[in-house]
Amino acid sequence: MKHFFRFFPLILIVISIGACEEDAAPNALQFTSSQTSFTAETEALTITLTLERPADENTPITLEMQVQGLTHGNQFTVDPESVEVNGTLFLAFPKGEQETSFHIRKLGNPPLNGDETITFEIASVPDPLVAGQPSTLEIQFE
Repeated sequence: MKHFFRFFPLILIVISIGACEEDAAPNALQFTSSQTSFTAETEALTITLTLERPADENTPITLEMQVQGLTHGNQFTVDPESVEVNGTLFLAFPKGEQETSFHIRKLGNPPLNGDETITFEIASVPDPLVAGQPSTLEIQFE
């Protein structure tokens, strides 16, 4: 029994160290810019999101799309189409990647009033991802 008490402090230290495992450090997700625009000559834009460091595993993210003065499917499309459902975009960072993207394609040259925009916002990300800055992107039609 004497030996148990001699090693008891060592046992407590080992248990304490095991219990203090650190959570994964946050990995910031952000758009590469906060604003861009479609000009008359622009047919498509590539929208890119980045992580501070590569994804530890396949990581889904959700973006919300707000449209002002335009109609999805009539004046623009999101490509690939499968990522957009009722204003919500579903994307993923494959394991080991720091970048993912999607495309916005303008359909023809729609008549514009000058206040048409599409805004994307990071809506949800799983741990250990966090929304970094910029967390929104506004696309203006010129």
